[in-house]
Amino acid sequence: MIFRVLPVSPVIASFSPTVGPIGTPVTIRGSSLYLANGSANNTSVYFNGVRASNQSRSPDENAIQYVVPVGTTTGLITVVNDNGTVVSTAPFVVPPTFFEDFETGTKTSYIPASVPLLTCGWPLGEALIGTTAGIDKFNGTRSARLRGGGFLEMDVDKSNGAGVVTVSAATYATETGASFVPEISTDGGVTYTSLLGTAPAPTLTGTLTPYSFTANRTGNVRLRFSSTNTAGATNPRINLDDIGITDYRVGTAAQAGQSLPELRVFPNPAQGWVTVQGTGMGPARCSLYDLAGQRLLSPVVLPADGALALPPQLPTGFYLLQVETAAGRRIMRLATQ
Repeated sequence: MIFRVLPVSPVIASFSPTVGPIGTPVTIRGSSLYLANGSANNTSVYFNGVRASNQSRSPDENAIQYVVPVGTTTGLITVVNDNGTVVSTAPFVVPPTFFEDFETGTKTSYIPASVPLLTCGWPLGEALIGTTAGIDKFNGTRSARLRGGGFLEMDVDKSNGAGVVTVSAATYATETGASFVPEISTDGGVTYTSLLGTAPAPTLTGTLTPYSFTANRTGNVRLRFSSTNTAGATNPRINLDDIGITDYRVGTAAQAGQSLPELRVFPNPAQGWVTVQGTGMGPARCSLYDLAGQRLLSPVVLPADGALALPPQLPTGFYLLQVETAAGRRIMRLATQ
C-alpha cells in the first residue's frame, strides 16, 4: 500500500515587528512555511500586494524572514507556496512620514479660519474640529467635521514629495450620502488635482475607515480634502481623521505604492454581491478567503460590469477579497452583513 502525504497549507501565527518603514526585516512565524524538502525557494511573500524579494532563512524551521519592499503601504501579509496560500489577519503597518491626527487643534464653528495643528496650519472652511464622542468619529478625541461646501487644506508645502496619501473617514452621526475628494497640489496650492483618478469617491459608513491613494509626486506638495456635498452649510456631514503622507521614493512612479492602486470595492459592508472597479485594462480574476486563509470562492473572471456575486448564505463577518490582473494582485478586507 502506498501512502501519500498531503500538503498542509501554510499558517501565519504571528510576525514581528508589526510596524516599520521600508527595508525593515520581518520574521513571519507559523507552520508549513517551508516545503517538505525544507526549501523556501518556492515561497513568495507579499506585503499589501507588493512582493518581497529579499529573503533569508531563519534558524527556526517555523519562521521565515523577509525585508519590507519598496512601495509597501500598510496592509496584510500574504504567503504563497506549493502548499497553499495564507493571509495574515492583522496588517503590517508602514507609518507615514507626515501624520496629522487633529489632536492638538481647536475650532468650534464652521466659520472659515486657519487652525494651527501638529503638522502645519490647516485652513478649514464650513468645517470644525469635532469632539463629540459617539457622534463625531475619530481615533483619539477629535477629528475634522465637514458639512456642505466644507474643505480643509494645508497652508504650507511638505518637502520630499508624496508616495501614498492615507486618510480615515466616516459619516457624521447617522447621516448618509456624502463622501470626500482628496486632492494634491505641486504649485503651492494654486491648482489641485484629484487623487481619485477615474474612480468614484469612497462610499462612507458610520465606522471610521482608512483609505489610501497613490500620489507619486516629487518635490513640494500639499493636500486638500473637500466634501462631495457641495450645497453650502447643509447636511449631510462627514468626519476626516489621521491624514498621512509617505515620502516619494525613486521608482514608485513605475511601481505604485501597492498593486492596483485605483481598485475600489463597494458596497462595503456587502450583502450578496459587490462591485469591483479600478482593475485597469484586461481581465481580472477574483477569489474570496476567510481570515484563516480558507478559500470560499474559487477564482472567477470579473464580469464587464464589475458586479461580483458572493457565495450564497455567506455569514456576517470579515473576509479577504483577492483581485488579480496582469498588472498585479491586491487583497482587500471585505465586510458582509
